[in-house]
Amino acid sequence: MQTMKEKIQKLEKESIIETITNSNGTAIKFADGTMICTKSMSFQNVAITQKVGELYQSSALNLGSWAQSFIETPNTAMACVNGGWAAWIYQYTNYSTTGAGTVTLLRPTSAASTEANYRIGVLAIGRWKN
Repeated sequence: MQTMKEKIQKLEKESIIETITNSNGTAIKFADGTMICTKSMSFQNVAITQKVGELYQSSALNLGSWAQSFIETPNTAMACVNGGWAAWIYQYTNYSTTGAGTVTLLRPTSAASTEANYRIGVLAIGRWKN
């Protein structure tokens, strides 16, 4: 059984130190050095017209900076949603300790820029301190 002191030390180690919200999203810093960043980016009038084999891709879409920089490149996950035109993330490149990188969207049919609006949600987990 843990003593009260051990319970307090465990809570201090696992607790949230700081939450940062700015134009680049949200960063949550934990006492153990873990940081979670989230962001949501909306892209309007995305043309997905570049032929790739039997599919079509968009130009690269810039996801911008993280709300707070990591000390090492984070692990990331993302999802693409929209209001009617299905697409999935085809290429995810150029992400770093400071930025979420770029994505290219892919779909089975061509979509003119006036028809395709997308929102991309990004989650990153990494370190803000050693």
